[in-house]
Amino acid sequence: MIIANRHIGPDHAPFAIAELGLNHAGSLACAIDMVEAAHRAGASCVKLQTHCEDEFSDIPAYPGNAGGESIQDFVRRCSLSEADERAVFDYARDIGIICISTPFSPRAVERLERLGVPAYKAGSGQLRDLPLLRMLAATGKPLILSTGMANDDAIRAAYHATYTNKECRKQQAWLHCTSEYPTPFDHVRLGAVGEMPGEVYGLSDHTGTIWPSLGAVALGASILECHFRIPSCPDGPDIPVSIDEAQLAQLVEGANAIWECRGGTKDILPGEAETLEWFTASRRKA
Repeated sequence: MIIANRHIGPDHAPFAIAELGLNHAGSLACAIDMVEAAHRAGASCVKLQTHCEDEFSDIPAYPGNAGGESIQDFVRRCSLSEADERAVFDYARDIGIICISTPFSPRAVERLERLGVPAYKAGSGQLRDLPLLRMLAATGKPLILSTGMANDDAIRAAYHATYTNKECRKQQAWLHCTSEYPTPFDHVRLGAVGEMPGEVYGLSDHTGTIWPSLGAVALGASILECHFRIPSCPDGPDIPVSIDEAQLAQLVEGANAIWECRGGTKDILPGEAETLEWFTASRRKA
């Protein structure tokens, strides 16, 4: 899988996505600061959420710590305009970090096409929106899909909805995810990471820590996604499940180290042979 000339897969260091989501609360200045902080921490990519008008109803937002505000009002208040999103994409490109987004409607896809997004992320909420998934697949751009709230049947349906040709399959990645905010450790279920379709898979984590992501790398994950926050982010429903700059830097360093440790067989390495020779020679003869 290739996004903006960055190769992603088991032969390459993990692709770390800092999910900005709506943690910027609609502030372009905060979003720009978040991109800069994620880049400083070594993230491979930042991700936005692209919303257009009237995507949601007026029922109270979930989770409950959204304060009872309707989800439509919350999204409207916290979303970036098209002009602001363009500014974020331009800034990310200027400093050398990939920027992608999750569209929540066909209008959002159309906007992102105008902005020249290099890849798409389909969140867990979009996995059952098969018409939207088909629209994303039809763009021909790389697609990352989260599988929270999905069983095997839902994943299979989404897989077939996005299957256009064998070349398309090479440009898709699937992330195991648990859509609980925050996710208790015993609900993460890292065993499901390797059950994702295709060769490129990973974890979208909502624990608010880096530990599940590091464990996922040891199990073959090539993509890691965590919600991200900086001190200037206002309170919001995703803040409790977000990691900060120091944690993100630790995640990137640890993920790269674990990736280098993966694989191999139980043979004697050249360095071990030298140690063995010394140890054997140093033993007192009986």
